[in-house]
Amino acid sequence: FPAPRLFPRRCSRCREAVGRSEPIQRVLERIFHERCLQCGACERRLRRGDEFVLQNGSVLCRGHFPGDSGPRPGFPRHSGPLKSEDEEGAHSQGKGSQGSHEDGKDPKRSKRPRTILTTQQRRAFKASFEVSSKPCRKV
Repeated sequence: FPAPRLFPRRCSRCREAVGRSEPIQRVLERIFHERCLQCGACERRLRRGDEFVLQNGSVLCRGHFPGDSGPRPGFPRHSGPLKSEDEEGAHSQGKGSQGSHEDGKDPKRSKRPRTILTTQQRRAFKASFEVSSKPCRKV
């Protein structure tokens, strides 16, 4: 059971309390009312799927990126679509169509890294397998 909230959640822009039934947008650890998530430069409202960056606590839309050469230190670029509270709830309960990736498995990296052995290691393994098909781990 989740611990009860002692303090109400607050919007990162207007600092007003966010009600449980209000639609919200999440950006990293921050929570915004849907109406409050807007570009800090042009005040254009950002919607799910829009690209943006978070710089010094301010959200900037695609048109106001300081440069498009990739992410910089202290300047995380949000690459995925914005998620509403409802979408996150469905994913965390396993109702999403693709399932949850919070178990540490990345769908893009389904194979583990390849192990590369030196000649000496290869010979040691070969010798241990000749003795027994199930050698101990301390070869």
